[in-house]
Amino acid sequence: MNEKNDFALVPRPPSAVEKVEPGAKRILSGMVADTLALSSARTKAEAELWYENGVSCYVAQNYPEAVKWYKKAADCGIAGAQFSLGVCYDFGDGVMQDHAEAVKWYRKAADQGIAGAQNNLGNCYSNGKGVAQDE
Repeated sequence: MNEKNDFALVPRPPSAVEKVEPGAKRILSGMVADTLALSSARTKAEAELWYENGVSCYVAQNYPEAVKWYKKAADCGIAGAQFSLGVCYDFGDGVMQDHAEAVKWYRKAADQGIAGAQNNLGNCYSNGKGVAQDE
């Protein structure tokens, strides 16, 4: 019984998300985050403009500003921005170098068919950068 009322506390059954393996939880939470981020952009066209802003900043060697725009677009699922953000983390352009973070963004872009991201992700595995080495 609950102290505040006369209702018995009944345990609720675990949800489908609670029943899955930890890796699947990570994937599901990433999908939810991606969906919420996409809904914050008014349109996909707006997110594409953010990516283009990032490219312009990167070409001008304003890497921190490029990362800001890439991140906004990448969070909305723009594959080119995800790949570019991976490159920034891989080489430390505008952010602290972080190979694990690079792998995360390369994987997102690679899953969308970006060949450069697939190549760079393969190199990360081959060289053990950000992941356990696995040729």
